[in-house]
Formats: sequence, C-alpha cells, structure tokens
Amino acid sequence: MNKKTSLLLLLAITLTVTRIAASTVVSYHARLSEQDHFSTDGKRLESVAAILSQDRANYHRFHKRDTNDQSDPFFTTKAHRDLFYKMKIIYKNFGSHPAQAVIKEYLDVDVKVIGLTVIVTVSAG
Repeated sequence: MNKKTSLLLLLAITLTVTRIAASTVVSYHARLSEQDHFSTDGKRLESVAAILSQDRANYHRFHKRDTNDQSDPFFTTKAHRDLFYKMKIIYKNFGSHPAQAVIKEYLDVDVKVIGLTVIVTVSAG
C-alpha cells in the first residue's frame, strides 16, 4: 500500500469514527481516582480529556475498575477513547475552575456524551 492510499484509508476511518460519535449518546458513572490521573507509563495526566480517556482505558482495556465505575458501550476501543480529545467538555455542579478540579482531585462524576459534547457532572458518589 502506498503512502497516498494509506492516508486516504486513515482519513476514511477517521471520518467514519467521527460520524458514529456525532450521533452517539452514552452515559456512565465513574470514579476518577488516582489510577485515572496517570498514564500507563506513570506520567501524570494534565487534561480532562486525558483523564476521561484513561478512566475508560482502565475500565475496558486494563480491567482496573474503581468501585463506582460503570460500563459504557462506546469507549471500548482506543479510537473511540481518542475522541475525548476532540470533544467539547461542559461542566456541571462544579465551583470555579472545573477543569482544575478534575485534574487535581479524585471525583465521582456522571459523564454523558451527546454527539461530540461531553457533559461532566460532579455526583455524590
């Protein structure tokens, strides 16, 4: 396969995954614990998208689940988890600086994905 064909195939796959995501509605509860704040190679994660992605990787790929974690039918693959980096994130029930709260604290959250929007709501657990 030549470079042009490879790029076209990659573009087609990306567009297909993006189209699927745009019509997807997913919701789940998660405990964003210490294990979700570090990459598999031990590096501290510094974005909400990275933490949400790692939480789902821990759940689906590595079977490292927190007590309150729930399953979801969508983020089972790396390609789908990578969509967190392209999604708009909306925060509910946070004080000021909601992204910093997710990055610096261990929280119970409800996550709802509608198309390419993620709504993260702090929950009581």
